[in-house]
Parts: sequence; C-alpha cells; structure tokens
Amino acid sequence: EYMGEETDPLKSAHSEMTQHLKSQELPLDNTQNLETLLQSSEGEVRHHIGIEQQLKIYIDSIQAKLEETEKELKDVKNKHSKELDDYKTQFTDLKQKVDEYVEIIEIKTKENLELEEKFKSAEEKYRILETKYTISNLSNEIICKNNKLFSKEPSSEITKNTLMCLKKNSRNDTKNSIFSTSKPG
Repeated sequence: EYMGEETDPLKSAHSEMTQHLKSQELPLDNTQNLETLLQSSEGEVRHHIGIEQQLKIYIDSIQAKLEETEKELKDVKNKHSKELDDYKTQFTDLKQKVDEYVEIIEIKTKENLELEEKFKSAEEKYRILETKYTISNLSNEIICKNNKLFSKEPSSEITKNTLMCLKKNSRNDTKNSIFSTSKPG
C-alpha cells in the first residue's frame, strides 16, 4: 500500500509532464533530455522508496527484537524474584530452626548444670555418709576394745555385750544416714 501510494503520484506526475511537453511541441532533443531527466528522477525516487522500505523492515525487526528482549528480561526478573522469595523463605525457616536449636541447647545446658549440681550434692552426701560410716566403725571398734579391756565379765559375756552394742550403734547410724540423705536439698 505504501509503495502504491507513492507510485501513483509519480505516474500521474510523469504522465502530466509528458502531456505538457507534448503540448508544447518542443524539439525532440529537449523532450528526450527532459524524458531522460524525468526517468532518472523516477529512479532516484524509487531507490529512496526502496531504502525507506528496507529501513522500515529493519526498524520493525529491531522493534521485535527489543520487545522479545524486554519480555525475556521480565521473565528473568520474575524468575529471580521468585527464587529470591524462595531463598528468603528458606532462610527464615532455617533461622527459625537455628533459634529453636539454640533454645534447646540453652535448656539442655541449664539442665546439665542442674544435674552437675545434684551430682556434686549427692557426691558430697556420699562422702559424708562414708565418713560417718567410717567413724561409726571406728567408734564401734573403740567401744568393743574398751569393753574388752575394762570389763570384768568373762570373754563370752564381753562378746555378747559388744555385739549388742555394735548392732545398736549400727542401727542408729543407718537410720541417721538414711534420714539425712532423703531430705530434699
């Protein structure tokens, strides 16, 4: 259509000029010179129209490439935006898990410290009981030796009295150690 619009005025201008020249009845040489000049001008116009059409095609091609590139860029932006959102979600989830683990570690550390304190306390109570038991045994031995030395009873009577004494002391020490260790600390 574009070329058709430009071509029709050229043809009409050419035919008008040709008719005008014929009506003037110029000598043949002048008419031929003008005809040659007119044909040369028509050729240049056609050449320019061709270049214009090529430029239009080139511009349309560049425009299409630009639109395609803009679409690709938009797609890439959308893809990267989605990936970024996914990474943000993953980061948030991981941060939450890390916070939970840190909290668990803090709780376990506190529980561990409490258990260490209980263990130290139980260990101290054990040492005290062990000391009491040792003292009790030594005390019983001393009592037995004293009874043996200072007693005027025959040796079988001494042994009975000593055994009764030891049993009595042993029961008292056991009761005392049980009640002292079972109290909450």
